[in-house]
Amino acid sequence: MNDVLIAAIYKHALVVITAIYIGYVLGFWRRSTDASRRTQLADRAEKAGPVLRQLRGIADGVRRDLATHRASLTRLRDQLLHAASDCEDQQWRSLCQEAADTIQLASHFHGQVEPSLEQALHQAQQLLNPVGQNDGSPYRTEGRQMSDWLRIFFALFDRYERPFSVAMINLKPVEHDANGEPDDATEAAERFHQKLRKLVRTTDFVTCQGELDFAVLMPETRLKGAAASAERVRRAITDEPVEISVGVASALDGDNDRTLINRADAALYSAKSSGGNCVYQHTGLQIDRVTQDTQVSEAIAT
Repeated sequence: MNDVLIAAIYKHALVVITAIYIGYVLGFWRRSTDASRRTQLADRAEKAGPVLRQLRGIADGVRRDLATHRASLTRLRDQLLHAASDCEDQQWRSLCQEAADTIQLASHFHGQVEPSLEQALHQAQQLLNPVGQNDGSPYRTEGRQMSDWLRIFFALFDRYERPFSVAMINLKPVEHDANGEPDDATEAAERFHQKLRKLVRTTDFVTCQGELDFAVLMPETRLKGAAASAERVRRAITDEPVEISVGVASALDGDNDRTLINRADAALYSAKSSGGNCVYQHTGLQIDRVTQDTQVSEAIAT
């Protein structure tokens, strides 16, 4: 049983690392090839070296830890077999202690793998994100990039049941800014884009889907957490001369990228129809309005 568990953990670690690499390749080669973009791609290729070396280092570390863990389990199994043929109280006490040590080793191993993979995922995201997302230059539509990541997340969800969610956001600049002057939609969108990236987790993926439309992909996040995150963003901009409407949905069994986005869009439509400045979530069966405490929802018919 323990061998099966180790194999599952090993496969999970490798598939996440592979997914990160595939995501990088997809993001790299599917960009346009005009002169300015070629320069940017060359820069990213140079940056990719350290990241990919880090991924290889993580994989090697996983292998070493698994080898150590497997050896411990083998010793424990041998001792159990020996004790079974000659039961003595002292032997069983020793076995219990070693079993506890092995469990502690497994917990320590898990605690090391998860942060390492999250850090690598974040660095891969930094490479994939367009330059404009980090240096304040004009935003751009990134629907293709979002589709690439959705395919990766669905592959992990279908095979390893790794949850993820998506939030679709529509920005509405108010008529006047804090100084009483008409607010420019483009400038408002750029300011919101930069603030949004600071408000979400480092492992979340922010993409522009249109002039005033954004999407956030949230790995390892179920519906409740995604709704809470969206509500937190909405509250954080209440002093800004803009309002947002948000629709949230999480991957469900049998989903694909189109059905997931359709549910999030339906929740977004409900948020906009109710007057905006709110968050709605699609549970798969109904659309709920997320209240300010992010704990209670008011159901409406779908």
